[in-house]
Amino acid sequence: MTEDLSPIKPSFQSVKKLAGDERPITDFPRNPSRLSRQQLEEHYVTMRKSHVSLKRSKGALDGHNKRYRKQVKEQNKTIEEYIEKYKSIASDKTDQYRFIQGLQRTLEDHEKRNKSFEKLFQELEKVEEGGGFFNVISIGRIMEKIRRLLNTPIKLEG
Repeated sequence: MTEDLSPIKPSFQSVKKLAGDERPITDFPRNPSRLSRQQLEEHYVTMRKSHVSLKRSKGALDGHNKRYRKQVKEQNKTIEEYIEKYKSIASDKTDQYRFIQGLQRTLEDHEKRNKSFEKLFQELEKVEEGGGFFNVISIGRIMEKIRRLLNTPIKLEG
């Protein structure tokens, strides 16, 4: 009785699950010297079909990868453009924020100055209600304070 050295034929279902004409390596014997010419030719044709199928798949994969890389490159460029726009907007907003802070400080300084004027005018009214020599001296001091307040420059920030 001769030993059958041909590979185990896979079932139709297992072959159907494989992509294209590709077959698992176990379908091919390790030692081909014991195979008949016909078996060798069958295995050769099967391996050639598998090779062709793999080459097609590799070509398709390379094409997909090339398109993917191009898309990624375009998306990265778009993202970089958005980042630059964002930086520009953020810089503008920062400048605007600093300007507004400066205006706020200027307004606060004006408010403080107005309160100082109000306080001095109230003191002046109190002094004017009374009379006498000391009131004239107090009026002079208040007028000097008003003059200094008027001559103090207000920093315009922004």
